[in-house]
Amino acid sequence: MTDNAIPQAEIRSELERILASPLFLQSERLARFLRFTIEQTLQGEHASLKEAVIGTQVYDRRPTYNPSQDSIVRTEARRLRTKLKEYYEGEGRDNPVYIYFRPGSYVPVFRMRHSLEGNSTPRHEGISIAVIPFEPLSASSLASALALGISDELVHALMRTEGCRVVAASSIGQLVAQAADIPTLAQRLGAQVIFDGTVQQVDSRIRIHARLVDAEGARLWSQRFEVSAESPDLFEIQERVVSALMTRTGPRLSAVRAGAGLPPPEQMRFYPDLLAAEELLEEGTLTDLPRALQAFRRLAVLTPDYPRVHAGLAQNLVWLVQRGAVDSPQLVQEAQQAAEQAIRLDQDFADAHSALGCALTLQWRWNEAETAFRAALDLGRTHVVVRQYAAFLTLRGRFDEAWDCYLDCEKLDSFSHRFKASIAHFFFLSRRYQEGLDYFASVDRGGSLHRLHDALRYGTLPAETYACQALSLVQLGHREEALAMARALQQRFAYHALMQTVVAEIFALAGESAAAHTLRARIIASPGHPLPISGFRLASLALALGDQDEALNLLETAAKNREAELPLIGIDPRFDSLRPHERFRTLVTDIDG
Repeated sequence: MTDNAIPQAEIRSELERILASPLFLQSERLARFLRFTIEQTLQGEHASLKEAVIGTQVYDRRPTYNPSQDSIVRTEARRLRTKLKEYYEGEGRDNPVYIYFRPGSYVPVFRMRHSLEGNSTPRHEGISIAVIPFEPLSASSLASALALGISDELVHALMRTEGCRVVAASSIGQLVAQAADIPTLAQRLGAQVIFDGTVQQVDSRIRIHARLVDAEGARLWSQRFEVSAESPDLFEIQERVVSALMTRTGPRLSAVRAGAGLPPPEQMRFYPDLLAAEELLEEGTLTDLPRALQAFRRLAVLTPDYPRVHAGLAQNLVWLVQRGAVDSPQLVQEAQQAAEQAIRLDQDFADAHSALGCALTLQWRWNEAETAFRAALDLGRTHVVVRQYAAFLTLRGRFDEAWDCYLDCEKLDSFSHRFKASIAHFFFLSRRYQEGLDYFASVDRGGSLHRLHDALRYGTLPAETYACQALSLVQLGHREEALAMARALQQRFAYHALMQTVVAEIFALAGESAAAHTLRARIIASPGHPLPISGFRLASLALALGDQDEALNLLETAAKNREAELPLIGIDPRFDSLRPHERFRTLVTDIDG
């Protein structure tokens, strides 16, 4: 697509300038991709620029090439957009013609620099962001080094992010000293959003507080991260902190990633509330999930055209169902509807496709779910997408593939509670009991761990990780350690029926059947009866107490009700004693479809 006033000769001259730059000289295939799509567009053949055509013409795929099975074109298109962004933020900053691709499109767009609203920069350069150097609050050299390193790493990460334009940092220090407030600083820098933060060492811990504010000085988001001060690898700390920052605050919607700037004002009004709801979902405890759900439902009414809100609602519903909520079919249906609405509003929103994949998984629609996850991965390997696909692979017994995804996920956001809970379940369900215990011992104590290279403790651990550790200890025969952990959970979650059910199960498996029966009776007699716990969870407890008939009856009822958690019985080691039973094998076969 081109401005009518741009002569084709100028577009071709710009193409040659791009291809002669160092960014493209070593990228022969990207150069072919760019040249082919530009020439096709200039010849009026832009309608032919489909995945299959580019795959055969540029990447030498055979005529039988199937894009659904080979994502080379989508992957290379993302690389090309990133390279062009880097080029126009550097060497091509003052070029007369600007060439870019919208996400999801293989048709290049051409604009004259002077035609872009009279601005010296292209309107599609995205949200303008300034990073104020993080301030060390401690006199320690470690805090000072980390403050500088995190600031530099954050600038570098933002420059590589689609939809972001980093304000030149050369004079920020002087301007910060001169400006009396954030609005004045933002105006002088020409920034729409400002990142700042502090770094403080407290004994053996490092606390990093990051903040995101708008041009008026209103806080959009803030988060505190905590790491070990004993790690010798400062680069790893700063990279993981910045990766977590980008995971939680980076552009997600396709229009924003395409460089259209901030979301519309009617959506930005609710942006802080959205981030707060997402943070509750990401870092909250089991008791915070209903609060997050209430917030997402409220936002869906107040800003119905905001895709990220509907995707968040879907993610929240999925997380509740995966934590043993009753009435799971209704919640899953609501999750699917919310995910589909997010996709209708933004078809290139990766997290929405991933949420749809989760909803389909929880309905046992395996092939459709995998298709949705593949679509999400093609649109962006975000932390949410990779983690949820890893959980899907785990459920299907594809443990090696899941492990590779968890390794990627851990690098994207080491602080995530949902990641920690998810990988804890993976270790238990894949029967890697000792490996899981070693991993969380490493995270807790700051020791080294082969393969994960996790020599740090990244924040706190959610309760579910301790439950999975206790179950693993039982499997390994370490009953006293399992009981000690269960008692700690019992005290910490005295009024949470779901966690008390897990504690009762651990008691039973560790040989404390009397305590397990007592706790079960107390749960059933609690004011919340009928229990807000899935039949799958009650069946697991019944089996731990030695009642196989009751467990099978509960599982069969759960199957009739299409309970979302039920597919876990295919891999969960707690159900091994039922595997010889014909009734159980029938259930597993029916679930697998």
